[in-house]
Amino acid sequence: MSWEQGKVLLSHAVRHFVSQGGKLEYEMFIEDGQKRWLLYGVTPNGDRLQVFLQRTGDAKIFRNANAVVNYHESMCPEDGSVNVPIVDKDGNMAVTPDADTT
Repeated sequence: MSWEQGKVLLSHAVRHFVSQGGKLEYEMFIEDGQKRWLLYGVTPNGDRLQVFLQRTGDAKIFRNANAVVNYHESMCPEDGSVNVPIVDKDGNMAVTPDADTT
């Protein structure tokens, strides 16, 4: 798979992107006091490509964590899990990946 850094990924190509070895990541942000998640495709060499809607050119945004989980499950059913990042009210990570939770 050949991807150039700085390129974007259109929503209609996500399934093909994943089938060619790409992975999906989600980045949380706060909009009007509400948690939202952006979608990124990660190439096998680690480049992140933001996903945009083909019809409108707007960023692909999920408005709740359930939508993230459902989307990921439909695109990557073999994964078995998905990391949905969360932050506290100040914008700090509430749970860090690979943190010891014991």
